[in-house]
Amino acid sequence: PIVLLAAAFMVPHTTVIGEVEIEEVVADSPAARAGLVPGDILVAINGKPVPNTGELNRYIRLNLGKEITVAVKHDGATRTVRLTPRWNPPPGQGATGIAVKMLAPAIVVEKVPFWRAIPMGVTELLDTFVLFKNAIITMIIGTVPVQLTGPVGIAQMTGEVAQAGIGPLLEFAAFLSINLAIINMLPLPALDGGRIAFVLLEWARRGKRIPPKVEALVHTIGFAMLLGLILIVTYQDIIRIVGSGG
Repeated sequence: PIVLLAAAFMVPHTTVIGEVEIEEVVADSPAARAGLVPGDILVAINGKPVPNTGELNRYIRLNLGKEITVAVKHDGATRTVRLTPRWNPPPGQGATGIAVKMLAPAIVVEKVPFWRAIPMGVTELLDTFVLFKNAIITMIIGTVPVQLTGPVGIAQMTGEVAQAGIGPLLEFAAFLSINLAIINMLPLPALDGGRIAFVLLEWARRGKRIPPKVEALVHTIGFAMLLGLILIVTYQDIIRIVGSGG
């Protein structure tokens, strides 16, 4: 993933930049309590510039439940406020309680030299782990619905991303690689994480092995359940694609 992400940064790619202005602030939201008002221009979050709405959403998802420092500009004056994005906001309000828009958006072509791209790839990898963790938590607490995608859905998404260019495709490939690594390490039968769980169990039992037949049976049942889940998700992917005219 680090190599793929670094390559994605080095390949010339287009991005949209512009000032991000607060259009609406929900009453009694974290943004309202921090003193943000419509017309404020979001300059930076935790010292990182906010070039577009996509990066703004990403910074917020990275810091759910954590206090962040937001630099804003209004009528030429700059000030700093602190707020904490919510894990489970009321419907339609978002984590901070603001609606934003971009002023004078412009499309620019960017590329990064390799000596900057590699550290950026490492940072992006670590951020992806945080985003993955936060996404799981929001699904568990019911903020967002549980969404699973199988091989058919991944193939469709890959085709859509490929149309955006080689840079986004490299980022998507890195994202898939990271997700597969995380899932494979979960303590589920038939996965590497399941085998590690048995090794740790044997260690806790001071070297007393689980009978090989029992372990094999657990892994076989787990593998059958995994295949069943893949079939169900694949069926849902096909129904969704056909239903949307894809």
